[in-house]
Amino acid sequence: MSKNAIVKIYRFDPASGESERYDTYEVPPEGWVGLRVLDTLKYIYEKFDSGLSFRESCYQRLCGACTMRINNKTVLACDVESTEEMVIEPVPGKRIIKDLVVDLENLEK
Repeated sequence: MSKNAIVKIYRFDPASGESERYDTYEVPPEGWVGLRVLDTLKYIYEKFDSGLSFRESCYQRLCGACTMRINNKTVLACDVESTEEMVIEPVPGKRIIKDLVVDLENLEK
């Protein structure tokens, strides 16, 4: 039987004036086992935090909209399987719009 996943997500809204932070979510197996990171983010959004911002688009590894940093690797969230412990951050070096959403200009997949 699978354990709950511990998912630590970078949070920042430049418009709020608040400091950046990390929020941690304990996700039950149905929200991460056998799923992609993008699915786990959607689960967190639907079950725990509807204020979480992230991009999802083609879900076919084509557009690059879901590019983010997961456990210190820049990857497509629609292409990487969720794990029991994850740290999810925006793409480094890009202007943060909100949480995991960054300015996509000149983003390489």
